[in-house]
Amino acid sequence: MKVVRILTGALMAVGLLLFCFFGSFKVVVFNRRYINGEMDKLNIAERVSMTPENLAEVFDEVLNYLEGKRADLVISTRVDGVEREAFNDREKAHMVDVLKLFETGFSLWYAGIGCLVLALGAVLVCRGHRREMIRACAKSTLFVFAGFLLLAAVLAILMAVNFDRCFTVFHQLFFNNDLWLLDPRTDLMINMLPEQFFFDTAFTIGAAALGSCLLCLGASAVLVWRLSDKRKRN
Repeated sequence: MKVVRILTGALMAVGLLLFCFFGSFKVVVFNRRYINGEMDKLNIAERVSMTPENLAEVFDEVLNYLEGKRADLVISTRVDGVEREAFNDREKAHMVDVLKLFETGFSLWYAGIGCLVLALGAVLVCRGHRREMIRACAKSTLFVFAGFLLLAAVLAILMAVNFDRCFTVFHQLFFNNDLWLLDPRTDLMINMLPEQFFFDTAFTIGAAALGSCLLCLGASAVLVWRLSDKRKRN
């Protein structure tokens, strides 16, 4: 029974972590209101010589592409009053790689949901040991989330100190080519998405993930305390 409790706790903790982190990512990145707010704050439309409406339309289609709602990024728009295709071949090739990364993230989010379902199923099945199973899940969540938050704190400090270096290392780790090295003189995408946008978005995702993690930690701590052996004896 101990092995079952350990496995169930691990499934619960990992499932919650994947669900919280990649769920926070989805909520922020695909939030059109947030994106439009960033475009306005960073004055992107003026920087790329587009109207705010055209910029919003292009960005919306990029998000549709990353959500799997359109097959390509062949998008027509107006830049500096001239009708043109928004992205060149290099930009579109890079976005194919980005799409694969997003698909991996979606898969991990669904894997997290699967882990949660399995863990909850195990708790429901083991009716005679439900108290111990719930406590095992809560303890595992405490340890896993505490470790994750420690790692996240280190990454947050590194990004705050030198975000440009972290941004470069991220691309070197997750892309096996140099297509991400775009030229602001010729490539619209890098001007639509300046470094400040990624900085703001990374920390917004981090804040959302932190909030959900702290809720899980708090709930887990309460469960561990309430289901402790000492309280059971009392």
